Amino acid sequence: MVQVSAFARTVFINILLVLFSVAASSCAIAANDTAVTGWIVPANSSFTTAKPLLQNAITTKIKSDLSHVRIEAEQNYWFIIDLSQYRKSSLSVIYTDNAYLSHINFYALDDDFSLLSTEQNDINPVINKVLPHQIYNNDGAHWAVVSARHNDIYWINIGLTTQQQFTELVNTKLRNFTLIIGLLLLCISIAGTVYILSHQTTSLYLLAYFGCILGEFLIAKGMLNYFSSEQLPLWFAKLQFSFQVLALAVISFCFQPLNHLLQ
Repeated sequence: MVQVSAFARTVFINILLVLFSVAASSCAIAANDTAVTGWIVPANSSFTTAKPLLQNAITTKIKSDLSHVRIEAEQNYWFIIDLSQYRKSSLSVIYTDNAYLSHINFYALDDDFSLLSTEQNDINPVINKVLPHQIYNNDGAHWAVVSARHNDIYWINIGLTTQQQFTELVNTKLRNFTLIIGLLLLCISIAGTVYILSHQTTSLYLLAYFGCILGEFLIAKGMLNYFSSEQLPLWFAKLQFSFQVLALAVISFCFQPLNHLLQ
């Protein structure tokens, strides 16, 4: 009976650890924004070369939902948004909830598709590294164009919201990020203290596990962008996957003592 109880308790703890790792790595906060629709044009070319394709797309293609778009590896995509239909709603911030795009640019165009500005007009340059965005507060801007590219097959989420809602989104993300980081550091501190005092192997496994989850979480949230080079997007997915594998390996080691209980 004691063996069964110990087995059930260990299985329960490990299930909680798996759920915690999934929650930590996939935690995302959605803004209270409007569903964005627009035209999608795949073209590996500069704006000047792609301009005729973009103008042709708005007359020949059907609008698509831009809130969740699958993009192919090494393919540049142009997303066209008609700002005039959102002007009455005071929606002026376009953002992409993907921290590791290998390339992203925002353009503001007038009625004739002439370029108005190529300068980044963001709320906070620091936030822009992990949540790329652009403010469109020019009354002459009729079209917003987002050029994005990823080195792997991935998903891109394009959102459109007001400046106030975007600020609330950023604050919510920062609050949740701080909360999860604090919780992980607390777990690491407790596991490390227990190991120092008791030298229990399980505590060492937990210390390694929470360290892996912390590394994975930081990578997933784009923290490496602050130390980035142009080649970083090529490696972030591999680094994140490596931490996931290490975390699962540590969990498997935690299960090994169960063999003694069942023998």
